[in-house]
Amino acid sequence: MSMIRFVIQRAIGYCINVRVPDWRAYLGMAMLGFTHGLNRSILLYAIYNILVKFIVSNVLYLAFTFSINNCFDIKSDMQQKEKLRKNPIAVGLISLKEGIIVSLCIASIGLVLARLWFEDIPFLLYTVLVFLSAAYSIPPLRFKSIAIIDLVSHGFGFGLFLFLYGILVAGSPSPQAIILGVSIFLCSVIFELRNHLQDLEADAISGTKNTVYWLGPNKARKLLKFLLVVHWLLLIIVLWSVGFQFALVASGIIIALFILLRPRFNDYVRMADVFSCMVYASSATSHLIHLLTV
Repeated sequence: MSMIRFVIQRAIGYCINVRVPDWRAYLGMAMLGFTHGLNRSILLYAIYNILVKFIVSNVLYLAFTFSINNCFDIKSDMQQKEKLRKNPIAVGLISLKEGIIVSLCIASIGLVLARLWFEDIPFLLYTVLVFLSAAYSIPPLRFKSIAIIDLVSHGFGFGLFLFLYGILVAGSPSPQAIILGVSIFLCSVIFELRNHLQDLEADAISGTKNTVYWLGPNKARKLLKFLLVVHWLLLIIVLWSVGFQFALVASGIIIALFILLRPRFNDYVRMADVFSCMVYASSATSHLIHLLTV
């Protein structure tokens, strides 16, 4: 009975360590790329023969990413209740050695399956994604602790390259792919900068010297505001390019109301998340409709 309890506890610890609830935005970026990579000639083939494999490869990539991140964020996570409950290594549910071994096993399985399932270029990009994920968290590289590189590596490894991986697995890019790729990169950079601002005190205690540490919180917030404005402009261009003029007008009205009402900055940030989801979903829907009707 004690052995069964031990196995169950370990399984629970491993599941918590991969932090599934935190995947949603990154899975969405990958799926957006896959959707925009579809073309009419391979639509049904891709959906029936590639989609599940693509999702599995992304699940393994994200599981590795968050698991290995927990292994090397113990000190900072112990300073935050919200982060602590997501890190079973920091609370002693599983050991650091177990976390590293399981993380490397997940990455290895993902790489083997990507090699078996996909062509050379998608596999090469998947390998780059795994490398960036490891380099982001693991010393001595630990990109997340290096000013500017933390934002850029996050923009590529947890944004643009995920989107591009989806495109390459599915087929070829749609006309909106370039502007969407830039938008996805910027969106990922914004995620990282926001996280650093939220973790400011914990990062200071753990000695993490990222972009917020280098700029200072005031300049970092100004940079975040600037990036949000640029991101919104890109999203509006995306809406216009896919022909959703009504949605464009509606978003303009919402923006005007927010400016007049002058909400708190956090409200602008949350609104940006909602608007981003709406635009990306609209672009994917528009592309699928185009494939099915032309």
